[in-house]
Amino acid sequence: MESLLLPFPGTLNEAIEAVANDSKAPADAKKNEEQNDDELDDVEEELTYKPYRPVKLRYGKDHPDPVVENSTLAAVVPPDITYNLAMPACIISEGKLSNLQLEAVVYGCQRHQVDLPTAALDGNLMAKPAPTRAGFLLGDSAGMGKGRTLAGFVVENISRGRKKHVWISVSGDLYEDAKRDLKDLGLEKYASKKCYHLSKKFKSKQTIDHDEGVMFLTYSTLVSKGRFEQLLAWCGGDSPESFDGLILLDECHKCKGIELDTDGNPRKTSSQTAAKVVELQSLLPSARVVYCSATSVSEPKNLGFMTRLGLWGHGTEHNLFHQLLTTINDLGTGATELSAMHLKSIGALQARQLSYEPCNFEVIDTVSDESHRQVYDRASAIWIQLYDEILKTDKKKAQFWAEHLRFFQYMAIAAKVDTCIATAKQAIEDGYCCVVGLQSTGQASSQRAANAAGINPGDSFEAFVSAPSEGLMRTIRDIVPEDQVKKWAEEVNNLKLPISHLDRLLNELGGPSAVAELTGRTMRQVQRFDSAEGRMKVILERRTLSNLQEKDSFLEGSKNIAILSEAASTGISLQADKRVKNQRRRVHITLELPWSADKAIQQLGRTHRSNQSSGPCYKFIVSDVGGETRFASAVARRLNSLGALTQGDRRATGSANALGLGNFDIDNVHGNRALQKMLLTVRKCSKNETLDSRPSFDTFYSDALKVIDAYLLRSRSSSGHWSQGFIAFDDGAKPSDAAVRIIMYQRRALINLRLAAIGSGHIAPCVDEAAVTAAKKAGLNSNTVISLWLCDVDVNERDFPSQGKKNLVSKFLNRLLGLSLTKQHECTCYCAENVLLVGTIALIMLAPTVTDYFLSFVEMETKSAKANGKYDVGITSLAGNCIEVTNVRSFRFEMENLQVFTIDVDQGMTFESALEIYRGERDDERNKVKNGFYMERNRRIEKVYLIINAGDKLMVVRPNVGKRVMTKQNIVRKIRYGVYEPCSEIEARDLWEKEFDLADILSTDQYQGGCPGRHMRRHVFAGSLIPVCICE
Repeated sequence: MESLLLPFPGTLNEAIEAVANDSKAPADAKKNEEQNDDELDDVEEELTYKPYRPVKLRYGKDHPDPVVENSTLAAVVPPDITYNLAMPACIISEGKLSNLQLEAVVYGCQRHQVDLPTAALDGNLMAKPAPTRAGFLLGDSAGMGKGRTLAGFVVENISRGRKKHVWISVSGDLYEDAKRDLKDLGLEKYASKKCYHLSKKFKSKQTIDHDEGVMFLTYSTLVSKGRFEQLLAWCGGDSPESFDGLILLDECHKCKGIELDTDGNPRKTSSQTAAKVVELQSLLPSARVVYCSATSVSEPKNLGFMTRLGLWGHGTEHNLFHQLLTTINDLGTGATELSAMHLKSIGALQARQLSYEPCNFEVIDTVSDESHRQVYDRASAIWIQLYDEILKTDKKKAQFWAEHLRFFQYMAIAAKVDTCIATAKQAIEDGYCCVVGLQSTGQASSQRAANAAGINPGDSFEAFVSAPSEGLMRTIRDIVPEDQVKKWAEEVNNLKLPISHLDRLLNELGGPSAVAELTGRTMRQVQRFDSAEGRMKVILERRTLSNLQEKDSFLEGSKNIAILSEAASTGISLQADKRVKNQRRRVHITLELPWSADKAIQQLGRTHRSNQSSGPCYKFIVSDVGGETRFASAVARRLNSLGALTQGDRRATGSANALGLGNFDIDNVHGNRALQKMLLTVRKCSKNETLDSRPSFDTFYSDALKVIDAYLLRSRSSSGHWSQGFIAFDDGAKPSDAAVRIIMYQRRALINLRLAAIGSGHIAPCVDEAAVTAAKKAGLNSNTVISLWLCDVDVNERDFPSQGKKNLVSKFLNRLLGLSLTKQHECTCYCAENVLLVGTIALIMLAPTVTDYFLSFVEMETKSAKANGKYDVGITSLAGNCIEVTNVRSFRFEMENLQVFTIDVDQGMTFESALEIYRGERDDERNKVKNGFYMERNRRIEKVYLIINAGDKLMVVRPNVGKRVMTKQNIVRKIRYGVYEPCSEIEARDLWEKEFDLADILSTDQYQGGCPGRHMRRHVFAGSLIPVCICE
């Protein structure tokens, strides 16, 4: 097909408009396309991966494990190779570096031959600063052997005669790994004698007189007093611009938190680590910089320390980083994905990953314990009472809510410990070994609890001390008058709060002799037998083995269980390496979900690495605490962002959907809007027909009437008449008073009814069934009750404005942790005010928690955004029965070429393809909706569906639009009322082929009274998109 290149003097928007005008499809095609199948959502795309082999590199042995690249980056062809390696040939011939590792070294060294454009000094074209050498980003996934690749960079540069190099990483323990990698490449003597550990070998003020070698240091050493200047003096002395060795920024995700001013210098608000890394690159402009991390950038704002990639600066579309950041944020996920593709196209990025094919994923969400539920509910009541108390003081609430979050985070983890222990023991019994991943050790809280009990290291005592108990008591002592603390303390003691989850895991899984603890804590509570007393006692003891020793004991098989915290989640290898004795398959249990994507990927990568004999089985334990979604939300959002930034596709990092986290990506603009709509619905006290009619909710109605009556009684007694006695929310009132005041405006009939009851003496707690029934008729409903609950955890319109604040979803979900589990799990709601209408049918959204009530609003908001073209989908893949490129037009913008492809897509699906999907899916007898073909008869029109049960949303396949999804509740309702009827394969085939033929029309046309046709037209822009799109 011919492509005609046309010079186009206008902007990209004008080009897009020209293409749109040339299209035959009307502007509202998408809207017409969805008129009849409005209940069907687009299927969330599953990212496809392609087996990876170097495209341009023709030598080197294959990597020892299967490696893949996501299809988005795989579509980008890297530049031709012009660099010739100088390293010893035996490294290549003997496979000491695989072809993938060699490819990274080649492209990195080739990129180091490029200088970034520089601006003239003070407008003087003849005066320019020293050139700045371009850098390279090694973004391979965890376990790909990036440390060995960095050693390859060192060997190559030593072979080129460059003598001094800097290797910066996150932990001093990785120094030995760096030396090992150098030795494996043939530099035994060099690694032993010329690989220096800065903080261990040299004092901070000591002059380093070694004229060659690799200087290893950690990021914490870099920011230590005097160390930065010491390193700089060793690198360049009086002429730092002459230093042309390597700066290897290993695990460079530690450099996030940078903010640059208009001159490109770090602001004071930047993290010290990021600021020093930027300064080091600035003072050593000729240094060969390699950024290395599986999680180098979790958010666009963290790109700022990568000053050598050439994404901003002189000669680019953005002179300053904040300008680029603004543009990326405005353009959304697509811009970040295109940025990664652009970096690969110029040879500045390599981002491959180990195939997850040998791994298994399981989400364990059947966590329930009645005793823990009771403790949780009683603790919730105490915190609500404490909130009442804090309103009587001038104490700041920020510290209160921070401690509140820590406490309920502990409680959420404690709910999962029993399941975790049982899962680990079963893994050992089945012949596997086990790694338990968590983030927090709770050492600080446990130590405070031990100090409060007068326990010192080495002391023995009767029972484990509780860290959550100590945090709660500290809050009580800070808020409650001193003469009342004893009463509160008795109530806390009666709770029997859980002990440290780490101490419990350690002791119940066999103790220190059977469990390798790889954490950052120094003290722990261990249960040991006291021979003098003939019984078990608890001892507060110091850890005697280092993390490296514990790791070795696990790999040797003397310990088959390892507990891994964030402190040891970087750089440690625990996989079933073919070189170690312990060849048991790893079962990796995630007890505590990390708060960020980079931490999640780092921890998962400890057990899935190169040269393994078997892939791990990942098990994620998620409690039934509704607010725990908050943690999953943060991780899912950053997983998507991380994939977009470092691997060219938001779906690339780490299988957010495979981990069961795909539906938790709600901490975004759509989540904020959904939250506002939900709060407005609650504020209006709107009716909720599904929940209002549930008999089990009557208890909550009675409690609500007691709260309302108490407020009215206090108001009347303080002023003589209730209408003049509104108690101000900020004047020591109870939290629920704010909600009651709203109810007084929204449900005046209800207030009048309760005033009459108060006047006749029938006040709370004498609220009987007849009173509840009368109140419900007068306007008492579930949203009235929910408004009272939300005020108990300080969720009100004042702190959750409709505009101007970010992270409202996280704040909201944080607060929900403080609701009792009874309240969380009784609130099954029907979104009456914000229901989505399809013809005359309303979509009923059922949900088991307050959180899910909110999620139903998120789902509607997301669907609305997609329908209006305001949903940021990033890069998507066109799929269908047939895809054909029918036209290509080319435009030229200044020096860049841009192509526009006109593509006709047949989005339908043949019956044979649908049948293949059906036969490839297993049916679960427990599912209410069975996999199979269904027909719908409506006004003599017959439609056919293939329904596959795939979780919360069901995949629905249609002859005209192919794969779509629909909520399970909606399908259950349609089957219950006979709208959908099961049919045989023979019946389905006849209907399917009939519809498929009828749908052989444009999607803007309709058949059978509103079903869109199969054929739609799309326009795809390609070419030099980054220089064109980013500057718009």
